[in-house]
Amino acid sequence: MLMQDFDDNWKGSCDQMDITTGTSTDESVDVVDIPSSREPIPTCTEEQFTKCIAPFLLQLQEKHMISASTLQIILKEVLHLIEVACDHQKVNLSSLVYKLELPVGICKEIESMLQFNKFLNVTEERIGTEWKRMKLYKKYLKYVAPVPIHLGIDKQNRLRMAQYTPILDTLRIMLDHNDLLSEVMHPQDQIPGIFKDARDGSYFKENKLFMEEENALQILLYFDEFEVVNPIGYAKKPHKLGAFYFTLGNMSADKRSSLQAIQLVLLVYVQDLKVYGFNKVVKPLLEDLHVLENEGVQCGPVKLRGTVIALAGDNLASHSICGFMESFSGSATSTLCRFCNGTRDMMRTNTPATQFKLRTKADYDKKVEVVSKFPDMSSMYGLKTHCVFNDLKYFHAVTGLTPDIMHDVLEVVIGYDLCLVIPRMVSE
Repeated sequence: MLMQDFDDNWKGSCDQMDITTGTSTDESVDVVDIPSSREPIPTCTEEQFTKCIAPFLLQLQEKHMISASTLQIILKEVLHLIEVACDHQKVNLSSLVYKLELPVGICKEIESMLQFNKFLNVTEERIGTEWKRMKLYKKYLKYVAPVPIHLGIDKQNRLRMAQYTPILDTLRIMLDHNDLLSEVMHPQDQIPGIFKDARDGSYFKENKLFMEEENALQILLYFDEFEVVNPIGYAKKPHKLGAFYFTLGNMSADKRSSLQAIQLVLLVYVQDLKVYGFNKVVKPLLEDLHVLENEGVQCGPVKLRGTVIALAGDNLASHSICGFMESFSGSATSTLCRFCNGTRDMMRTNTPATQFKLRTKADYDKKVEVVSKFPDMSSMYGLKTHCVFNDLKYFHAVTGLTPDIMHDVLEVVIGYDLCLVIPRMVSE
């Protein structure tokens, strides 16, 4: 856009010149709108060019996974190509200016405007190294700095930390985009009898916040663990990380499933998570979510409240976060499921689904209270502690957890079904 503006301005100035004869009369000189120091011609400054190139470099580095060394080479060659093109244009423009036989003062002023080398040198000085580029990204792009969470001191006398990206700041930046804010303020109409989204379920419709404010922000939280080194090497456990991510349920399904819509919230070493627990790690996140529920976040001209509508993760992660037993191979009388009170023995027999009594909020809270006094009851109830996210005003573990479709359905149930379906299809 900046270069287009410059081109249009230069073209407009040239259109006012009498270049058909190759000469310039006094009248034609008077007609030409030569910029003075009081009225500078709009142009792309070093600052503006640097600001424009920052997203290009960051996209190469993060989206296309270009290494720092390769990015350095690309940057050097791009600047060189721009320099060659500018030098060529300078020669052509200088030749045209002198052919027009303009006054010496005007010629020198135009020639000084064509000194692109200084322009490129300044640009290279600002983005020439990885450290300078990081400084540039923080200055020109919408950057939310992570906040360290001090967990404690380990046996080696080292400070253990997690990193939290403030969710309220991230929401403000996301909703600074008018198209996303418009989608939040004008939710899609629901079709009765069709279940295609979390908003179509009874838990969402019974949530008091969304009953009062249809434009309230719907936070979808997700937790998972991943290795950053060779998963079968000797260093796999010390470097394993746990991460919380979130996206907005107010967005349409096709948009929120894209990688760009998923935002990182928190990073922690899994070993630290086991030592210090979820309660300490997610404390800053919960504080911000309390603010979001009670006060809301300012998004342009409006202030929006919101809450967590779903907490997703695999079976182990969901049970760990919400206080359920993390063992899935207990005794015959052990309760293993986070959705119902079915025992292991019931699951292994042909028990009708109607006999599995679903958990309720009151039942969950009562059993947590019992387990806190009698820990030996944990296996029977399938609970061992209170879910830290239940401290939120509009969230509860019983209604807020999602099934683990990949591990439960794709890796287990479908396998049994296909063993019955495929032979039947072959025989027919």
